[in-house]
Amino acid sequence: MIVKNPAVISALALVVAFATVAACSSSSTSTPAEDGGGDSAGATGPDASTPDGTVSGDVDAGAAADASIADVDAAPVPIGTIVVAPTTASVPAGYSQPYLATLMLNDGGKIDVTTLVNWSTGDAGAATITNAGADKGLAKAVALGTTTIVAADPGGTAVGATASIVVNGATLTNLLVSPSPGNVMVGKTLQFNATGTFSDATARRVTKDVNWTTGDGTLATIDANGLATGVKAGTTFSTASNATMSAIDSATLIVQ
Repeated sequence: MIVKNPAVISALALVVAFATVAACSSSSTSTPAEDGGGDSAGATGPDASTPDGTVSGDVDAGAAADASIADVDAAPVPIGTIVVAPTTASVPAGYSQPYLATLMLNDGGKIDVTTLVNWSTGDAGAATITNAGADKGLAKAVALGTTTIVAADPGGTAVGATASIVVNGATLTNLLVSPSPGNVMVGKTLQFNATGTFSDATARRVTKDVNWTTGDGTLATIDANGLATGVKAGTTFSTASNATMSAIDSATLIVQ
């Protein structure tokens, strides 16, 4: 297949194009026996399809190739669709929700394109979403309301999908830090996670939404995402808390 439509030249479209080429290559490969053992298209010689074996005219291979791609130029056929998950999420104001974008191929295959699409929201006053770095696709609930999460082809084509986010007023009532205890070697890292329970009786991962500290920075440090690093052998603890300190929990951290 030859694709000449410039609209498909983008990071996302390249993934689609490679998948298309691979699929076409595996399905169109033939052997001489399957082609009747004859010469390739465009060669001159007796035409086996005519009763007298004569040639009515030369075959222009270039013209045939151009004809074969005419439809691709005019109307590229999509090989799949983008799906954003979750399709709808209810998130307390001030907390985050990750979204994933998947290219669902027509042949049943799937390609994760979360880092390839451009993310945006319909109303930044209700929610924002990160469009770069390790947190690409991470939405942050800002204020009560409902808005749209958009995953679009960076090339500006019509390929894309939407989801929604509902920002609610639930408040954090409890935190649970894990693992507890946590063990880490000097110079190595250990990921701590925080799960929050809210006033509406829901629970969700809030690792990226709380404040992290360690009891003794000479033994271990911890970053804003809960990733602890062992500094010196000993025992301390890692603590997660919300901004108002109304919810807090700690886990023992053993550095070996």
